[in-house]
Amino acid sequence: LPTHGENGNQPTASPPYTITLDANGGKVKSQESIQLTTEADGTLASLPGAIPPKLYMYFRGWSHPELGSIIEGKTVFTGDTTITAVYEKAVIITFDANGGTVYGQATVQLPADSNGEFTTPPTPVPPEGMVFVGWFNENMMWLLKWTQDTTVYAQYRPAPPYTITLSADGMEI
Repeated sequence: LPTHGENGNQPTASPPYTITLDANGGKVKSQESIQLTTEADGTLASLPGAIPPKLYMYFRGWSHPELGSIIEGKTVFTGDTTITAVYEKAVIITFDANGGTVYGQATVQLPADSNGEFTTPPTPVPPEGMVFVGWFNENMMWLLKWTQDTTVYAQYRPAPPYTITLSADGMEI
């Protein structure tokens, strides 16, 4: 099991230890920071999530400068310490309705999920006489996973002409 304490990996006292969770500008359990107490073996039973400080950010986990990465699994703490929330900016997809509207606007910006995926894009209201075909980037592609902010454009085709035939009691009107 990985170990961590304020004085390196050398225990400073016997467990339980106080682990301070610094939300790093966000919130953890409605607070900027909270304190948890380790189990007798120096581990935490669980780590809560955090609410990011800004829109379009995702919580990635908890870290400490000495660890250099997200704390995963059952970390053994060897003393009182502070761990900090780590956030990542969401990939933003700008949907350009290209003559139509999305949510009543010509363009709208929405975040991809925390994996860079956008599985349910909005459906625009097309310009009159047109039918929506799909969203495409400048290379005429819709990606399944987005790695950077990008703009996609609504593509349309002309609506087919419709013929309406009315009948009453088998007679065409």
